[in-house]
Amino acid sequence: MVVLGALSCRREKETYPNPYEGGRQPLGIKFLDEPPSVSEAEPGTIVSFKVTGLVPYRQQLSFSFNGQVAEVTELDSMHLSAKVPAMASSGNVQIVVGDQAFFGPVFNVLGKIEKDITFRANIGTNGPISKMLELADGRWLLIGGFNDYENKGAISPLNRIIVISRNEELDRTMKFGRGAYGPLSDVAVLPDGKMLVAGNFSGFDRHYWGVKRMFNICRLNADGSPDTTTVQSFTKKDTVPVWKGGTDGRIMKLFPVADGKTIAVGEFSYFVQKRYGIGTRDGLRDSLLTDSVEVSQLLRFNADGSLDSTYHYDLVRHKGRPVTNGFISDAIMQPDGKMIIVGRFSRYDDMPVSNIVRINPDGSPDRTFTAAADDFIQRINYNSVTKQYVLVGYFNNYNKSRFNRIVLVDEQFDPVPGFATGLLEGGSINFAAQMGNGLIFATGFFSKYDGVPRNGIMVLNAAGKLAPGYNAIGRFYGSLSGLVESKGVNGESRITLLGNFNSFNGQPAGNMTRLLIK
Repeated sequence: MVVLGALSCRREKETYPNPYEGGRQPLGIKFLDEPPSVSEAEPGTIVSFKVTGLVPYRQQLSFSFNGQVAEVTELDSMHLSAKVPAMASSGNVQIVVGDQAFFGPVFNVLGKIEKDITFRANIGTNGPISKMLELADGRWLLIGGFNDYENKGAISPLNRIIVISRNEELDRTMKFGRGAYGPLSDVAVLPDGKMLVAGNFSGFDRHYWGVKRMFNICRLNADGSPDTTTVQSFTKKDTVPVWKGGTDGRIMKLFPVADGKTIAVGEFSYFVQKRYGIGTRDGLRDSLLTDSVEVSQLLRFNADGSLDSTYHYDLVRHKGRPVTNGFISDAIMQPDGKMIIVGRFSRYDDMPVSNIVRINPDGSPDRTFTAAADDFIQRINYNSVTKQYVLVGYFNNYNKSRFNRIVLVDEQFDPVPGFATGLLEGGSINFAAQMGNGLIFATGFFSKYDGVPRNGIMVLNAAGKLAPGYNAIGRFYGSLSGLVESKGVNGESRITLLGNFNSFNGQPAGNMTRLLIK
């Protein structure tokens, strides 16, 4: 042991090369902890920033506002002045020398879209909002996957459905009770003032499990309470939903039609219905049965919630006719009562299609409809003022013409003349809606459009180009489910954005925000 120790002590110290030797030396460029000459400005404004170390790199540097290169108008040892570019958006300013970048403060670029400071929902919801529907008296109904609104659900959770006033105040007069036991996807107000809510839930208020179990759809009274009745079983009376049926999977969309009937579209395979007071074979025990009928993706309810077997149904086989061979992502009802379904599929019933199909009022395919996309269509929205539709998804071609992830079409589903898409970089578009003024509001997970930095949000004109003055909004990360247009007290145009996001243009937002449109 002593000999080994001696040998170890005599071992020469080994040296290794420095792994950081030869690395780039710091350039000495630094933004100072001082605000710019103005905190926000419109395009064309010259703004001065306090920054040192730039003089040696005067001919090499590039200055940008949120990735949009700007004209440098003045530079010395202590500051840099630059003109806000026409297509600049809110975000960090940046200096680039070679392949080294130096980030400065966040700068707010002013444009023709600004936050509505009168919007009182500063905290919003703690979960996604699926839909916002205006009621006849001017109040708004909100549904989704939340259980709180403006921190007012801490003691009594606001489970997935609320009504708010025109001033965004929570309306506690509604009798939703414990709300829905699962997320809500859609809501429809019926002619008699009652409401149908649908989604992926097992009960509403206290009516859940056992004989009271619901199947992804519920009818509510005008005051928000579940529409229930009493049935006599063998041993007792039970309170059960008046609405008789439901589905075994999520209902995505509801479309009330004539005679009190309602079409449902979703991710289901069966229509299901409870039957009460049916005895077992030995006649000794009370029994509850669940009937099921194979009906996938699309069905029509009668006014009482039973299955309408006159709608896209095979009476010989006693099951629904085939719908798509893939999945449906969105659906919309045309003014003429026909329905458009989009998604990823190549057949509807016995008819070859390409990710989009039009359905007649009886559920059969409209064989005169020839629109086609070469890949998945994710969303479709219609504007009743312009009478045009916007489709977005992963397609590169629509009706055999090149359109990059988004297309604007007329009521015949032909591309609107003059509309052409620019190059989309860094991802895809997952939502787009046209406003009454013809502008298209689009969001997704993209980084550039037509070579201009756009961090997940953009506004296009009817030609598919970035609308000047409307693209100063900064980074958006999340997804939208809807855009609701309205008018302010002075007649100004407003849009309320709904979905799943916690910030907008660098400001906190609880899944909803309202903007003024100039």
